[in-house]
Amino acid sequence: MNVKKTKDLLLFYEELSSMISGGLAIVESLGFLRKEGNFSLEIKNAIVQIEKDIIEGSLLSEALRKHISIFPQWHVIYINAAEKSGKLAQALSDLCVIMFRKFEQREELKKSLFWPKIYFIVFIMICPFPDLLNMVISLFKEADFGGALTQYFWSLLLILIWFLPILIAKFLYEFLKDDHDCKMTRDRMLLYIPFISKLLKTLSLYQFLQTLALLNKAGQSPYLTWNIASEVCSNQWIGSKLKEKSDLFKTGTDFANVFSQTEQFSPKMISMIKVGEKSGSTAAMLKKCAYFYEREYEKYLNVLGKVLPKFAYLALSALILFTVMSGLFKYITTLINGMPTLF
Repeated sequence: MNVKKTKDLLLFYEELSSMISGGLAIVESLGFLRKEGNFSLEIKNAIVQIEKDIIEGSLLSEALRKHISIFPQWHVIYINAAEKSGKLAQALSDLCVIMFRKFEQREELKKSLFWPKIYFIVFIMICPFPDLLNMVISLFKEADFGGALTQYFWSLLLILIWFLPILIAKFLYEFLKDDHDCKMTRDRMLLYIPFISKLLKTLSLYQFLQTLALLNKAGQSPYLTWNIASEVCSNQWIGSKLKEKSDLFKTGTDFANVFSQTEQFSPKMISMIKVGEKSGSTAAMLKKCAYFYEREYEKYLNVLGKVLPKFAYLALSALILFTVMSGLFKYITTLINGMPTLF
């Protein structure tokens, strides 16, 4: 889900929850949002159809289910359970909190990677810069201006060739980013990168446990909640590995044993879930486990935000120093060669 759609959905849930809490009927709330809401055209069209379906007697969750491209399946299931328990406004508020936190995490990650991206761009620009500078200087030194100009454009072509692999990689990424197999391959490869793998794993497990806790609290079957929660993982490879274990619930296996067979969770987490099942507070224990992984993710993100910019800065500084010293070395060598010999 892109940023614009996430913001629209967050605003929709927030305003709908506020109006329902204030005593307005769902139809009246949707009518107000249809007229006054600041949403994208896709959301507005969906609101019109949802309002029509509810007037005809459908539940909100039934109306939302027809727009699965906008409203995720687990949102619909959670809202359906809330309708049955009479806690619709609270459920919408819960979804707002979760979506806002997910949006914050995405922004924090972007913020951590901002300066490394800048340093990388400067790094790429500096590498061919000396050759370009030499060609520009040659324009003023060569007697044959046409030949120098040709050489200058030839150097520009060489620089374009330097950037060509990056442009091709960018094009392939944009072309294949929505392909399922490519996503799976990319996510699997990312898990081989030191530190980054821990960051992505903790984020995915946090998302998985948080969704699992909500759906379990809503009274859904373990098999269904496990399948849906595995699809929420930001890393699809981890999600697919978790989903493979969902069939164990069909044999009557409990949560703790399924968790132990995934090989993704620590013994401490499994023990906590086992205690939660015995005490009848599985959802609460899953929420505690999710909180643990959220703290771990924030810890790794803070380290990334501190270490990566410094490392990128040092690498860029080393490149600039090498470029400057290379030019000085050539100048000093030319100067020494031009000095008269003593013997």
